[in-house]
Amino acid sequence: MIAAVDVLVQPSLIDSFGRTIGEAMFLGTPVVATDAGGIREAVEPGGDGLLFPSGDHEALAGALLALARDPGLRDRLAEAGRRKAANLFDLPLQTQRIEAVMTAALALGPGPYALPRAPLQPPAPASAGRHGAWGL
Repeated sequence: MIAAVDVLVQPSLIDSFGRTIGEAMFLGTPVVATDAGGIREAVEPGGDGLLFPSGDHEALAGALLALARDPGLRDRLAEAGRRKAANLFDLPLQTQRIEAVMTAALALGPGPYALPRAPLQPPAPASAGRHGAWGL
């Protein structure tokens, strides 16, 4: 559905992070959103989307009119958003980044707040039955 719209508008009063914004950017749909919560971390005003103050209907209308009147602006925001989303929200790339952070954390060792590890115990002897420990 997002690919079918000309502009994604997210007029949230409060938002931790609008997943729809990332999806719209990934699809190359320009974004107009409230400057609230995590949205301001996802959208660079004028760079890859437009932000307006929460509850400011005139600013929202102004942003939409600017996009309607300037196809070049629409195209620039859409392309910048698509590049950003491909870099930030791409699943294989995110997986690689998480693996790198986890590998670096493991290389640091347990640290001062690590929980003590119980020594590994050998498995209990198999109980009677054909299927060993399951006892079946």
